Amino acid sequence: MAEKTEKKDVNTKEKIDVKTESAPSTSVNIDDNILNAISYVLTFIVPIFGSLVIWLLYKDKSKSVNFQAMQATIFQTSIMVFGLGFTVISSILSVVTFGLFTIIMIPSLFLIMGLFIIYTLYAAYQCYQKQEFRIPLIADLVETKILKIK
Repeated sequence: MAEKTEKKDVNTKEKIDVKTESAPSTSVNIDDNILNAISYVLTFIVPIFGSLVIWLLYKDKSKSVNFQAMQATIFQTSIMVFGLGFTVISSILSVVTFGLFTIIMIPSLFLIMGLFIIYTLYAAYQCYQKQEFRIPLIADLVETKILKIK
């Protein structure tokens, strides 16, 4: 954005064209799809709090980010609660069965964690591709109870 201004040279009395550049904007404009994807990917770095911070910062600026970041937060919270419950129940059953339940617990824990990682990456990919991504049960909870959209 160059602005053209004319100045007169004092010594020669001629007009000189001077172009001035305006300073670039310092604000960062991030697309909604990138913020939506980041809210899921932050699960691996800062569970729950990453998507919650995105939701708090952008909830009034974008309906899409408002929904996806809250959905990611609820999804991550539910996975953590499930993981805690699974660990407690598995530990009790391992003690009761003298460690035999551990043979079932460890492979199933890796399977569940693997599915969680794949599903989270799939959610991030869908959001990045600007697709509406809805997690069953959680999406309805977010829309009706938490955000009160419908």
